[in-house]
Amino acid sequence: MDRPKDALVVSRTLARIERRLLDQQTEMTDSTMITSGSRLPRRVSSTPRIVMEAPASLLGGNKQ
Repeated sequence: MDRPKDALVVSRTLARIERRLLDQQTEMTDSTMITSGSRLPRRVSSTPRIVMEAPASLLGGNKQ
């Protein structure tokens, strides 16, 4: 049969496979990223706008 000798052989084989897969994944992401010069791309995110107090007219107050 073609069984590995021990757990160390299995561990090394799996580590090699994992390294290859990670290298392939890195190559794929590198080719899709466009960089201008040596600058890193910016990440833009929006923050929620928090209104602490609503005007009384919106709350229905001050009706006379």
